[in-house]
Amino acid sequence: MWCEWVQTLDRKTERKRKSRKNKRKRRKRRKKRKKGKKRRGERGGGGRGGRRRNRREEEKEEKKIEEIEEEEEETRGQRGERGGEGGKEKEKRRKKKRKKGNWKKRKKGKRKKIKKRRKKGRGGRERGKKEEEEEKEEKMEEEEERKKRKKTKKRRRKGRGERGKKEEEKEKEEKRGRGERRKKEE
Repeated sequence: MWCEWVQTLDRKTERKRKSRKNKRKRRKRRKKRKKGKKRRGERGGGGRGGRRRNRREEEKEEKKIEEIEEEEEETRGQRGERGGEGGKEKEKRRKKKRKKGNWKKRKKGKRKKIKKRRKKGRGGRERGKKEEEEEKEEKMEEEEERKKRKKTKKRRRKGRGERGKKEEEKEKEEKRGRGERRKKEE
């Protein structure tokens, strides 16, 4: 009796263990599939480089365009028009460059620069330059005002002359007199 009970328990635990393992495998597989789709751009939405159509579809379209262009070039060559061979070079130039990944932008310095650019707005550097120039002008104006104030102070002092000195001495004596009175009162 006891032995059978233990066996059934073992079987139960084994089954649970197996199901857990399978679950883990399934999860892993799903994750990989999701990653692949993300890389190919099959899953919509943002992320790396925005929304991209399926790469296979893009390649098919590119091939179609190339075939059409080749047919046009052949007909041009038969007519004896200029640029029968030169058309191929043009086609090479016309080919769309594949967009580089977003990995460069992930570098910290680059990210900071991008943030700064966004702060300055769509105009980017040009708008930033304008702001800097305005700030410089404001600073210059402030400095000029300060200099003017200093000059006026100096002029006042110079304008006083001997009369100004006498007045200053009187004020000093009055202050001294006040101090002495206080002491007496105390």
